[in-house]
Amino acid sequence: MSRDRNDSDIIRVILRAIELEDRLHPHDTLWVTDIAQCLRKTYYQFKYPLKPEYRFKRSLIMGKAIHLWIEELLLKHKSELGVDIEVEVPVEARIGGMVVRGYADIILDNVLYEIKTVNHIPSKPYFEHQLQAGFYAYMLNLDKYCILYVSDYGSTVYCMETNRGILNVFRERVATLKRSLEEGKPPPRERSVLCNYCPYRRLCNRDKTLF
Repeated sequence: MSRDRNDSDIIRVILRAIELEDRLHPHDTLWVTDIAQCLRKTYYQFKYPLKPEYRFKRSLIMGKAIHLWIEELLLKHKSELGVDIEVEVPVEARIGGMVVRGYADIILDNVLYEIKTVNHIPSKPYFEHQLQAGFYAYMLNLDKYCILYVSDYGSTVYCMETNRGILNVFRERVATLKRSLEEGKPPPRERSVLCNYCPYRRLCNRDKTLF
């Protein structure tokens, strides 16, 4: 089979589309995930943005695809299931002079659900996932939120009551991130098993400004 030199055009177009998608992020806006995840990771993302080639990987795309599949499946059959459901519910707040924005995955019968794809189901929900889901639940005035973990080995759900103090936690984290970006000094490490999957782990380990 012969190869035309334009065979790779689709890859070039996809990578360019990823770059254009990143440009939609206003300079005065943070995503909820920016604040919920390890702040040092977020700092590095601002200082050293990942190339589109890194993001065009099966593992990352599959996570997004699973989100969409679950959401579309539930919407398609909500009448037969007899449930009240919303998906990709927008959430926005102004915190510390910044707009913090995100989209809650699912609200099912007044309970918020965040979908997380993982290699292995954790024995308890990860802290950053609790922060993210808890913030959405607080902003949407919901009393309960759950995190649905999906892996190749099964799935499980952890549910929690909404913590009304979550906004103060976000205020502190926004202030920490802003200060670090202004001073050019990474925030402290937030060690967890998720460090093993972080694209900045080598940079983080050798960054002597932290010690």
